[in-house]
Amino acid sequence: MFGREVQFHVFDTFEPAYEAKNDQQMILEFVPKGETVQTWTRMITFSAFKGPGSAPVSTAEMQQRFFNTGQGCEVANFSRVIASGRLANGTEYNLSSNGCGSTAAGGYPGAVSGRGEQFIALLLRDDQNVAVLQYAERGAGFDADKPPIGDAAVEALMSRFRSIAFCRSKAISGDCSIAFSAR
Repeated sequence: MFGREVQFHVFDTFEPAYEAKNDQQMILEFVPKGETVQTWTRMITFSAFKGPGSAPVSTAEMQQRFFNTGQGCEVANFSRVIASGRLANGTEYNLSSNGCGSTAAGGYPGAVSGRGEQFIALLLRDDQNVAVLQYAERGAGFDADKPPIGDAAVEALMSRFRSIAFCRSKAISGDCSIAFSAR
């Protein structure tokens, strides 16, 4: 990922479903076996962006710009920070819970009116780049104050990735900081 290495474990029956990249960004999507990027009920997404890490905004503001958008929601969306800080190697992180209790038809390609979607996002930011690891669930609509994944369950969910490491170079060595580790 743009001169860096990110490591995480894909759990359960998730398998690669989509990949795209160019000189400025990349995305990898994983869905449970038998599902597609259109019909998913759960999805793991890893995306990386070259350059926005140097933007003159805080990591918290960046998280809000990335995830706190109401486009595609029939009801108010939510985006709240669960944890944030700085890793040993200087990389900033922001773990958030985000979602839409009821999507609007046409809000994005394949959107179905009334369906609820929630995703937990770990945003990692160094002095140049941004990487985001997300776990999402899609299903019945829900109240924004009662999402399927409550804040208290986020740590257990993230532990399913085992450890999430962000390394300052492509070589796997001692220059990796653990952004999350199962305890």
